[in-house]
Amino acid sequence: MTRLKILVMTLFLITPVLITPNISVADSVQGYMLLHGLSTPQLKNCPNRPPDGCSTPENIHIPGKWGGDAQSNFYYWNDRFQGSCNNHDRCYQTKGNDKITCDAFMWAQMAINDCKSGLDGVCMGVAGIYYGVLLAHPTAKDSYDNAQRDGC
Repeated sequence: MTRLKILVMTLFLITPVLITPNISVADSVQGYMLLHGLSTPQLKNCPNRPPDGCSTPENIHIPGKWGGDAQSNFYYWNDRFQGSCNNHDRCYQTKGNDKITCDAFMWAQMAINDCKSGLDGVCMGVAGIYYGVLLAHPTAKDSYDNAQRDGC
């Protein structure tokens, strides 16, 4: 795909977010969820399970924003996505929430909140890696099952 086509598609997707007055980030995330046939999940703060940020396995290679070693890249992205990851933890631990909905909600929050509505291409790529890990890594399902069992 040419750069022009990518630019036009990106502008088409984010223009409503940029030009709609009084639209909040939550509305944008809700819009993403509705567009994909998902409801926005409930988030609870369970006293016995505080969120712990991003729990990405350290052996997953995450590209760096400005180069650097893999370890510093790992911490950079975990810090950048911390709010989205904390809400993902809250989603997993809220009894009755569906794993697929929680994972899509985290992706939407990363894309809209952390990656400036998709304007930061490197950020979007790394968010995609995080989302892919949630879908494919066996510990993600275990984390969801444990959080549902011990949640509130």
